[in-house]
Amino acid sequence: MTRRDGHVEEFGLPGDGLWTADRDPYSGTLKVSFLRAGHWEEVRRFYRTEEWSRVEIR
Repeated sequence: MTRRDGHVEEFGLPGDGLWTADRDPYSGTLKVSFLRAGHWEEVRRFYRTEEWSRVEIR
């Protein structure tokens, strides 16, 4: 948020808003996570039976 004097107020922690996806080599599960307030939050899991070669998150 930008104040009238031009100062930009920042909320959260550095790195917030990053995405990651990790695949379990044994089960084939793809776990998608989002960094918020310095902690990774799981957004969704895709299982081997689902098509996850192209993942879109909205």
